[in-house]
Amino acid sequence: MKVDENKALLWGIGMLAVGGLITLSTYIGGEPGDSYVVTTGLLVVGGINLIRGLYLHLKPGSRA
Repeated sequence: MKVDENKALLWGIGMLAVGGLITLSTYIGGEPGDSYVVTTGLLVVGGINLIRGLYLHLKPGSRA
């Protein structure tokens, strides 16, 4: 794997984890009927980075 692939994969996994933890903690911490935070930005950008890293890793010729 190249550095770009590793970077994209790690950033994607990290952003998804942080976004999920923030969303889950605000959901669990609220009372019934309260609002909570959904970190759509972190989840979307993390998913894009994860997909990008997987694509770069699985692309033919990437293990030269």
